Amino acid sequence: MLKKLLEITGVYKVYEKWLWRQIKDKEKPTHVGIILDGNRRWARERKLPPWMGHEKGAEKVKDVIKWCYEAGIKILTLYVFSTENFNRSREEVEAIMNLAKKYVQEYMNDKNIHEKKVKVKFIGKRDLLD
Repeated sequence: MLKKLLEITGVYKVYEKWLWRQIKDKEKPTHVGIILDGNRRWARERKLPPWMGHEKGAEKVKDVIKWCYEAGIKILTLYVFSTENFNRSREEVEAIMNLAKKYVQEYMNDKNIHEKKVKVKFIGKRDLLD
């Protein structure tokens, strides 16, 4: 809600420009790794079902990919799903897997991914996924 207010007033755009100026001429890492964590906690704090937190997190990944590309970061590794997460309820695991499938399909069909020759690689215990 605060972000929306800041966007409407134009303050968020000023903030984004300020952030960009902070990094644009600086040396940047070649590889950034991010552990996607806290989606369920985020949802719980807002009295929302866990899957809504996972959905919000998945949407934010799109922004992160764009920011890394614009910043010239060549490699982005996302730690998406720990094997410990299989201990969660069947419904939550299914929701996460369905989200993953949905977004993987979107990325694979995204024209920007193909035009910019972005390489997508899935690592880990892929045999545990159906």
